[in-house]
Amino acid sequence: MWLPAVLSTSIMPERRFAPRRVQNALDRANGRLAEIPVDVVDHGDHLVVKADLPGYRKQEIEVTVNADVVRIEASPGESSTRPDRGIRRRVVRLSEPVKERRAKASFHNGVLRIRAPKRNPGVRRSIPVE
Repeated sequence: MWLPAVLSTSIMPERRFAPRRVQNALDRANGRLAEIPVDVVDHGDHLVVKADLPGYRKQEIEVTVNADVVRIEASPGESSTRPDRGIRRRVVRLSEPVKERRAKASFHNGVLRIRAPKRNPGVRRSIPVE
């Protein structure tokens, strides 16, 4: 079968992925990695992030907060009785920076709840136009 020269690799753009992104894409294709459904609610002086993680235990969940980013990762433990559960990750960009040291996380009935106070709630700075 004859193929036109238009399909040469010089015309097609080269795409490079970081190794972690490639591994995540492969895991998703194999059903081992899934995103976590998340809701973010603004309560004025603090933000609340709620994530659904049914079937996981609190020891299997890791949460990190850095300025305006919340990272959630849930991975089944070695002694997990449910091999169908895979690694689940989610990165959530918040609308405003929060106080990382005062953030709190709780896990009850399969719902992870992260409460983080805002750094400067409602403070606006006027900038003169030159």
